[in-house]
Amino acid sequence: MPPQIGHGDPDVQEEVNRGQRGACGGCPQWEKCLFNMPRYGGFKGNKRKAPRVYVAYRLITDKAELNGAKEDFCTCENFVEVLQDRMLTGQSLRAEGKDGEVVTILTAQTHVSQRFKVGFNTANEVIRPMPNLIQPLKDAGYDINVNDFKDAHEFRDVTLNIPVPEYRERDTQDNYNQDVIERERKREALQEDAETAAWDAARARQREQDKAMNIPKATPK
Repeated sequence: MPPQIGHGDPDVQEEVNRGQRGACGGCPQWEKCLFNMPRYGGFKGNKRKAPRVYVAYRLITDKAELNGAKEDFCTCENFVEVLQDRMLTGQSLRAEGKDGEVVTILTAQTHVSQRFKVGFNTANEVIRPMPNLIQPLKDAGYDINVNDFKDAHEFRDVTLNIPVPEYRERDTQDNYNQDVIERERKREALQEDAETAAWDAARARQREQDKAMNIPKATPK
């Protein structure tokens, strides 16, 4: 595998504080990120609310990897960390007439084409698909049966258009999380009370044993 080329944002001349980075304030990939460039989306540091953006991309590996191809999406942070150098290296190799993998950012696409293996019953219905595939399967014209609990008659590969979702930061203070935190707090309190009670009981037993053996109580010097 050829050494990867690593480039950073040419507009980053000096370190800026997090407040000047806009939505990207906490991103560890700030210096390396090229999403300031219009051809890659041009959304770096803009006034959006979400700290990350889902990026759609197409990957075609080199001949050594049998030119495997797929479309997928990931967060911009993950793309910069994992795929950006591969994209630049492939571009450089192909510019030299060599074999290089293709990583293309699909800036205008709201869906990616993905392949899945699903089970069919004898009525040619897809049985018990993953919840996120139900609507794409319906859009592709497949009949769905979520109540067929028999083993699949056969498995087939299907190609579906999967929407690229809008990134939403999970609210760490929502009701569910607060309920879990409260249950853990109560569990810790009960455990602490139980340990304190066990310690007090052990101390009481020791005092009774000392008293029965007429061991004088130790006095501090």
